[in-house]
Amino acid sequence: MDSDEELFHSDLGNDITYDNRAIPDTLRQVVQFGDGVLLNVIEYDQNRRLIFKYYKQYVGEFWNGHYITMITANVYDEEGYLIRRYDLHSNAGLKVTYYEYNWLGTTIKHYRRENDYAQLDSEINTNPFRFLEKITNRADLLKHPKIAELEIKGKKRLAELTGYSLVGKMQKELYYDEREQVSSHHSYGYNDQGLLILVNYNDEDKRRLELEYTSSKELKKALVIAGLGDTSWFDEYSYDLKGRIKQKVSFVRKEDMSEFGLGIYSVYGKMIYQYGVDNAISRSDYYEFEKNKNNDGEHLSTTLYRRNKEGFVTERREIEYRTNESKTFHYKYVYQSLKKSD
Repeated sequence: MDSDEELFHSDLGNDITYDNRAIPDTLRQVVQFGDGVLLNVIEYDQNRRLIFKYYKQYVGEFWNGHYITMITANVYDEEGYLIRRYDLHSNAGLKVTYYEYNWLGTTIKHYRRENDYAQLDSEINTNPFRFLEKITNRADLLKHPKIAELEIKGKKRLAELTGYSLVGKMQKELYYDEREQVSSHHSYGYNDQGLLILVNYNDEDKRRLELEYTSSKELKKALVIAGLGDTSWFDEYSYDLKGRIKQKVSFVRKEDMSEFGLGIYSVYGKMIYQYGVDNAISRSDYYEFEKNKNNDGEHLSTTLYRRNKEGFVTERREIEYRTNESKTFHYKYVYQSLKKSD
């Protein structure tokens, strides 16, 4: 697991989803354009596994290329095991991970190569790997000379070990430093229903992640607690009668620059979702409020969505109430279907 965010529901942005049941089983690739600019690509294999994901994030006119490009690509063996994963970032660098399994599949070693052979200190925040924006499918990625260079020059080292139970529940994660010494250790706990309820980070702060569920096994609350009992952040969810997220409340820590220096203050954020006839989010409203205040808080923003028959967002309108600004983004899509011979 690369991050805690994989446990939770992600907020809907301009990133196109690949978990949409309205998508035909024969769909091979979806390409999204926003106002004429290629923004997202998702690609599947014949087994409906995600094998390529391309995402561009706008930075500004001052930025080299205006966008950061991020790519994730997966390679599977004939038995369906993930054996290689590419994580590529046009500003941060290149990384490929190799997975080795024991005969039961309960222990996985993650070996990694990074572009540590390149001296890029003088190119920090210059988008030095901008060439990634032109790689829009997995086939082109796998034969690209820069990727071949990564797999030859990058030093291969043990980066992580994950252990699972015989029923596929993650039990532990070990992370290794550049000398292949254990640098951190995460352990996992489950309830009688097999739901994850505890992650111990085993770090200096003795942090732990605790999760609570509704009676219908939906995630209700996720919070990180330090050793002294301080909650550093949490997410709390409520659902409608159809099992859709109705509201998400988060503890938010913000940094504020002032004439006295950097200050940190805490607020609570609340996101309220509305849905269309297709059960997809049609509107989200964001509020911030102080703890123990009996009001809805300050209404900061609204986002409105329109979708096509395939379920993808074709229009996104963002309204910011503090500045009284409104922006509308339009998206178009190109689809490629599986061939009968695939």
